[in-house]
Amino acid sequence: MSVREAAESLQEHLEPFPWLVAVGIGNENGVDTIHAYVTSRRHKELDSLSDGWNGFPVHVHVTGRVRPSERV
Repeated sequence: MSVREAAESLQEHLEPFPWLVAVGIGNENGVDTIHAYVTSRRHKELDSLSDGWNGFPVHVHVTGRVRPSERV
């Protein structure tokens, strides 16, 4: 499984939860990594991600709610 496939799988897994903002991929020190952006870290579903997802490390980032900016 590629990191992209793993990230898509994680997105599908977390999609029902309203606190999910986005799932992305990156590379840290030569290691493919999944990034999960959430409004709050206080969700039991996130605890299992400390061991990674489908063989890839997962970093959880608390961003708060994201909304479009007003026109300038």
